[in-house]
Amino acid sequence: MTERLQKLITFLVDSGYRNTQTFTTRNWVGDEMDTIYFADGIQVDYCYKYEYLEIFGVTDDEWVELAKVVEKDD
Repeated sequence: MTERLQKLITFLVDSGYRNTQTFTTRNWVGDEMDTIYFADGIQVDYCYKYEYLEIFGVTDDEWVELAKVVEKDD
């Protein structure tokens, strides 16, 4: 796992975003978003109204690793 991905995962877990639905594409309906993380070429936007994340700047392999941790039910 890359250092930048580990930093992102730590941020998401520590900030209470574990098990939050995530997407790698921008929403098309214009949901209001706030950028909650921007580091190492990765940007995370959060939609407070519908409680989902949009994550940009991760590779396909990083996305797989990220999903294993962030979308895990336990």
